Amino acid sequence: AVQPLVDMLNAASASEQEAALVALIKLTSGSSSKAVWLTDVEGNPLESLYKILSSASSLELKRNAAQLCCVLFGNTKFRENPVASECIQPLILLMQSDLSTSVESGVCAFERLLDDEQQVELAAAYDVVDLLVGLVSGTNHRLIEASISALIKLGKDRTPRKLDMVKSGIIDNCLELLPLAPSSLCSSIAELFRILTNSNAIARSTDAANIVEPLFLLLLRPDFDLWGQHSSLQALVNILEKPQSLATLKLTPSQVIEPLISFLESPSQAIQQLGTELLSHLLAQEHFQQDITTKNAVVPLVQLAGIGILNLQQTAIRALEKISTSW
Repeated sequence: AVQPLVDMLNAASASEQEAALVALIKLTSGSSSKAVWLTDVEGNPLESLYKILSSASSLELKRNAAQLCCVLFGNTKFRENPVASECIQPLILLMQSDLSTSVESGVCAFERLLDDEQQVELAAAYDVVDLLVGLVSGTNHRLIEASISALIKLGKDRTPRKLDMVKSGIIDNCLELLPLAPSSLCSSIAELFRILTNSNAIARSTDAANIVEPLFLLLLRPDFDLWGQHSSLQALVNILEKPQSLATLKLTPSQVIEPLISFLESPSQAIQQLGTELLSHLLAQEHFQQDITTKNAVVPLVQLAGIGILNLQQTAIRALEKISTSW
């Protein structure tokens, strides 16, 4: 059933191409593994999709072509295909179009393509950061998540690109979304903040200081998943290990320490480690050492100091030493 549909992608008639695209999207939707069906067909379906994307076809037809690209780019073979890199420019043009559904399909395909490191290098040559940052607003959460995920992939281990994102206003855009965002989007934003604050220049900035309180508030959400918790805690460690950031912290000890105590008892060892590390940085401040809430951290810290995992033991002991100066 697939081969005739793939052949129809090269039809002269736009209506035939549209029918083929819709059918192929239905056949492959719901699982990226279904893209495997298209790896064994005669001809190169990606070549056909590239031709549609770079032609004068309607935005609706291009939207469907991008949607099928997104499915194909879930498969390594298609991401590594030389034609995949040729799709970058027409996808970026689609992301700049006036039709919101076309923009969404373009971003989703572009983001999926960035799972290939070589494609990230090629995409980084295009001036796409401003465009993606601009899309991180509004109420289309699928589009926002795909845009943030693309920024994460573009920014990883690339400090100049991260600085571009901050200059373009990504932190303010994300902070505006956080209060009403669903849990999965909050986790994506926390991961972007983690990636950004891995850069010392950003972690020391006033922009980073502005995300501290929202991240602590985020950690109080009962529906926040482990990935989101881990990303938030790591971003907070990245910022608050800098003494100047600690000095400007406006939250009271009880607002900060109470939620952290629950992370000391987390089932995840990585989260226990980050919670302990963050607590240790906070306890460098005298008013944190002296606050009554801090006493509640003693028992879980003593338990962590005795569980036999060296890094965790050392961090817990450091935190206990700081508490002992006041109690």
